[in-house]
Amino acid sequence: MEDKEKKKKKKGAWHIGWGWYLAVPVLTVLSMALKRGINDVSDKTTSSVNALDILKERYVKGEIDKEEFDQKLRDIKEAR
Repeated sequence: MEDKEKKKKKKGAWHIGWGWYLAVPVLTVLSMALKRGINDVSDKTTSSVNALDILKERYVKGEIDKEEFDQKLRDIKEAR
């Protein structure tokens, strides 16, 4: 009877279980991968919009003519 009481007293923060040693690193890696995946998707969307905005800006400034604008516009659409 005394052995059971001693075992119960030893339970605490350090005796929760070995599962935490596996769960915490796995959850950390998964959350980092999810964050990186979300950032990659948002970066791709932003870069394609930026390319089109830059092209329009160059055309408005007169840096490129209509023919070059149309060609580059087709290139951007094909890259998507």
